[in-house]
Amino acid sequence: MPEAILKPSWRLRANQKRVYALVDCNSFYASCERHPLWRPDLAGQAIVVLSNNDGCVIARSAEAKKLGYKMGDPFFKIRDQLAEQGVHVFSSNYTLYDDLSNRVMMTLADMVPELEVYSIDEMFADLTGIPGLQSFGEELRNRVWNWVGIHVGVGISTTKTLSKLSNWAAKNWKGLGGVAVVLDDQRHELLLKRAPIDEVWGAGRRYAERLKAMGIDTAWHLACCDDQQIGKDFGVLLRRTVLELRGLPCAELQLEAPPKKNIVSSRAFSSRQKGWQPVEQSIASYVARAAEKLRAQGSVCRRIDVGLIVRTATQDSFQDTWSIASAKVSTHTDDTLMLQGAAINLAKRIFDKEAVYAKSSIALGEICQPSDLSQDMFALAPTQSEVSRVLDSINTKFGKGALRTGVTVGDASWSMQRGHLSPYYTTRLADLPKLR
Repeated sequence: MPEAILKPSWRLRANQKRVYALVDCNSFYASCERHPLWRPDLAGQAIVVLSNNDGCVIARSAEAKKLGYKMGDPFFKIRDQLAEQGVHVFSSNYTLYDDLSNRVMMTLADMVPELEVYSIDEMFADLTGIPGLQSFGEELRNRVWNWVGIHVGVGISTTKTLSKLSNWAAKNWKGLGGVAVVLDDQRHELLLKRAPIDEVWGAGRRYAERLKAMGIDTAWHLACCDDQQIGKDFGVLLRRTVLELRGLPCAELQLEAPPKKNIVSSRAFSSRQKGWQPVEQSIASYVARAAEKLRAQGSVCRRIDVGLIVRTATQDSFQDTWSIASAKVSTHTDDTLMLQGAAINLAKRIFDKEAVYAKSSIALGEICQPSDLSQDMFALAPTQSEVSRVLDSINTKFGKGALRTGVTVGDASWSMQRGHLSPYYTTRLADLPKLR
């Protein structure tokens, strides 16, 4: 690999124009479950959080990681071991996680000039011009803990890729106290040499094995590569990653998330289902959820896809057999009732009364903003349903599912299995923590 020499064009202090921070909640799902306000008894305890239908591990506390549990471990295989080791098990409580995420983001939004919500537990912030960045990073961390009760790590550097890598250092290097500021050449070089390629944003998940086979094991090795050759071999996105590792910003903050071009809603049933009722209910429920997301971004759609899945066990895992139907509605719309009707008619086309179904899914496509549609004298105008908006406002005020269409009412034996679900704590009056 190239010699370990920090090239003049990489020198952060000389080329510093922008400063970014990446704030990331530590073991977020597990932190929500053992929040000091409602479960202080779980402080320091091993915790795992399970996927939909309690299928596999999707989150672990640091203590559970030390015990060797991995992402994707099937719950049925480790159930007894978890009990023997006293590991606390929770089903996914996305209502709770979403609410605490919003509280974290609102707390940070009061402290930084501009921010980009990157995921449920991460945000980028522009800190350009803010003095005393080490102290400011510590203030960010303390504010979130004091106001929301969630620990965060803070990484600060001159590009989004370096700030994310600095965040990895903040959470893994002892002595940093959860805040890593990488704005000088010495820390820059040290970070690149110590960070494994797996931890580089934009490289790890997609390209780590190919890069390692080429002898590119660290962020330093990648930064030293010929960026143009990397672009030819791997594409423009990884070339931008190389440049960002050198301290040359290629990505600005996205202050507003772009509208989704496709919205998918799908869940595996809690148990195999036979008959029309669970299929109809699940399809109608998924459409209602997807249409609510569609309206939230101010969009309309034209296309809808419906899928029904039969799952057969094999020697190694399982095999899915899909039945799929698609159609276009008469005009672009965000109307839940219109979309539900179209989806149910599609499901009837592919439904087999003898089949035993494991899953259903719907997808909304050909999504756009009403203002983007070019109209002619023969085209139907897009419909934006006032009734559906009233439904959204009532459900926002009184809770999801407070008002819904009749087809979704009844015995939902197909709905998601969550045998280890914690209370909602912050979004349901009956679940509010009680002082004794």
